[in-house]
Amino acid sequence: MKKFNSLLGPDMESFLELKESLGYSRNTYQYQLGKIDEYAITNHPQLDVMNEAMVLGWASKRKGESNNGRRTRLFTIREFGKYQRGIGKHTYVLTTDYFDKPLNYIPYLFSDEELKLLFMAIDSLPANRRSPEIELVLPVLFRMMYCCALRPTEPLKLLREDVDLANGTIFIRDSKRHKDRIVRMTDDLCRLCIKYDSFKKARTYFFTAPDGRSYKWGWMAYQFKICWEKTEPYKGQRKPRPYDLRHSSCSRVILKWLEDSKDFYELAPFLREHMGHGDFAHTFVYIHLLPENIVKNAGIDWSRFDFMYPEVCDEEA
Repeated sequence: MKKFNSLLGPDMESFLELKESLGYSRNTYQYQLGKIDEYAITNHPQLDVMNEAMVLGWASKRKGESNNGRRTRLFTIREFGKYQRGIGKHTYVLTTDYFDKPLNYIPYLFSDEELKLLFMAIDSLPANRRSPEIELVLPVLFRMMYCCALRPTEPLKLLREDVDLANGTIFIRDSKRHKDRIVRMTDDLCRLCIKYDSFKKARTYFFTAPDGRSYKWGWMAYQFKICWEKTEPYKGQRKPRPYDLRHSSCSRVILKWLEDSKDFYELAPFLREHMGHGDFAHTFVYIHLLPENIVKNAGIDWSRFDFMYPEVCDEEA
C-alpha cells in the first residue's frame, strides 16, 4: 500500500478510506494522489492544506497531455480539495472551468482476421531475459481477457486460488464498486490454464511476475502494444487497447444471440452479471457498437433502452 510523505499525507489517507467506505476502489484515486503528494513535497513542502498557487500549478496543462489525461489529474485534486474543505479546512477547490471537454472513446472491435493475427503474434513471442516466462504468460493472459470479457486489471489481480481449474471457473474479487462475481471459462481456455498452471506451481498470484508480485497494468499494456504492432497489415491503423478485447468479446456475444434469434431481453441480465456491470446502462451501450443493419433487422425494439445509454463508453463497461 502506497504511503504518502507530504504534510497532506494524513488527509490523503483519510480521503481514500472515505471513498472506499462509499464503495469506490482505492485504485481510482491512489495513483494520482501519489503524484500530487510528490508534487507537494517538491514545490510546497510546508503545506498541509492546498492553496491556490499549489492547485493551479498542478492544474496547468502539460506538453503533449491529452484532454482526458488532464481531466483525470484535475478530477482527483478537485475531489481531494472538496474533502479537505468538508472536514473544515480552508483549502482551495479547483472549479470545473479548468476542465477540458472530454474526448469520447469509441471502442475498437476486432475483426476475425485481426484477432487471428493478434493471437498469432502473441503465441510467437520469443523468450525474453528482461521479461522471463513472457512466452508462457501472455498467450494465457490475453486469451483469458478475451474469452471471459475481463477488465484488463482483473486477471492481473487473480490469486492462484481464484482460478478453479477443477470446475472451470474464475472468481473475480473486489472489482468495480467492490463487486465480486464468478466467471465460467470455456473448456479450451480451462485446458490451457491447466497446462500453464503445471509449469507454475507454488505462487500467490495466478499470473506471477518474476519478483513474485502481480504483473502491473502498464507492463501488460506495453506487451499488448508490441504484439499488435506485429500484426501486418494493421499496425499502421488505429491502435486498440487491451480493454478492447473485453469490448469485442461482449459485442460478439450479442451478435451471436441475434444470429441465433435468442431472446435478448431474457438473456441481457445474464450478460450484465458476467460482465460485472453495476447497471444495465453499461451493458446496453454495446448495442451502439453493433453494425447498424444488424440492429435494425434484429426484430428488437431497441428504442425502449434509449434512456439507458450512456453518452460515452466509459471504463466501467
